[in-house]
Amino acid sequence: MLSFSRPVSLRDRIPAPSGAAIATTAAVGVSALAAGAVSYALLRRFAL
Repeated sequence: MLSFSRPVSLRDRIPAPSGAAIATTAAVGVSALAAGAVSYALLRRFAL
């Protein structure tokens, strides 16, 4: 059994992501979703 002399909560150990990081991640996700939708539509349209 481990015993810690100075326990630190997990929230204190992991830094919160900045607003710019969240915005960048959201933009990349939306772009990937749009690219996938366009690819799917083109494949359906031109499939033999």
